[in-house]
Amino acid sequence: MRTAASVVLLAVELALAAYASLIAWLFCVWMINDDQVATMTSRDWYAIGALRFGTVALAAASFGLLTYLLNGNVMRSWLERRRVVRLLLSVIPALAIVGAAAIGAIEFVTTKAYM
Repeated sequence: MRTAASVVLLAVELALAAYASLIAWLFCVWMINDDQVATMTSRDWYAIGALRFGTVALAAASFGLLTYLLNGNVMRSWLERRRVVRLLLSVIPALAIVGAAAIGAIEFVTTKAYM
């Protein structure tokens, strides 16, 4: 029973990480309104990109912490002697989300996307 729950939990975590990576990229790369762009300087593009990236980085850290705690409770028997695996199962999806956000923020700053 524990093994089936562990497999389902892992599949759900990976699906959520993939979806969160897509949303993080979209959040960071999304356009800005013309009215706002009219008053912006070149530094403002970097500030907005950094703010968007920082927001996603905090959300990814929360996702990683939540998966770390869930994995510890559900997969206790499987991960008892594998603490590194438990850590990797929470850090790698969080890093994927942060990586997608970084790509989106860099793309936003370089292309200066606006409507």
